[in-house]
Amino acid sequence: STSTGRPSTHRGKRLQKTFMFKKATPSGGHALKGSDVKKLRKSALEVLGPSVSEEDLNAILPSKADVQLVKMSNKAIVFTVANQPLFFDPDGKGHVFPTVYTLWAFPAAVKSLLTFSEVSPKVLGGADLMLPGVIVPPAGMPEFAADEMMVLRIPENPYPFAVGEMQVDSATATGSGMKGRGLKVLHHFPDPLWAMGDKSLPCDAFRPERVFPLGADLNASTVSSSAAAAAAA
Repeated sequence: STSTGRPSTHRGKRLQKTFMFKKATPSGGHALKGSDVKKLRKSALEVLGPSVSEEDLNAILPSKADVQLVKMSNKAIVFTVANQPLFFDPDGKGHVFPTVYTLWAFPAAVKSLLTFSEVSPKVLGGADLMLPGVIVPPAGMPEFAADEMMVLRIPENPYPFAVGEMQVDSATATGSGMKGRGLKVLHHFPDPLWAMGDKSLPCDAFRPERVFPLGADLNASTVSSSAAAAAAA
């Protein structure tokens, strides 16, 4: 059997420990049966939402795909196709999340939080996102529930670089004046889960030390200064 289950975007009990793939390594696995691939596809469509059709999903997860279930040393389960990690279950209890590779195929599918390019080094280094680092759009903060899955990106780049769970609901966040806990990051570029795949990038503006706006002048001085700023932060 698999641990795909029904994906949950709002769980009554959030993950109890900070979850990251920082030290996780594969510890076994097996190929999914056809019936379990069908269950995974159903979970994937529910997680990605109505903007992704079954036909769209075929581009990365065909119905007849050879899907491998990879067990990780940190209790997580990763689902791969052609060695590319597409979805993961952080605690092995049936809660499916997309990897950055899947998010880059469907960048607008999952509700997103916005942060500053200057804040991205912290998240790329493994930190959660605190509410002061969230950009509130002119139209206002989108509604979200505590434990809801959301992805993180910068306004000038449509591609998400992290996925996680909200630690508070939107009313609590705005009521606090955007102070305190924000997004618990479960997976981010360029963590070991990303490194399990082909290490491709959605655009040149993705660097290991920072996510830049599309079209930014990424000369050597820009990149080195951003790395220095991230190290000093």
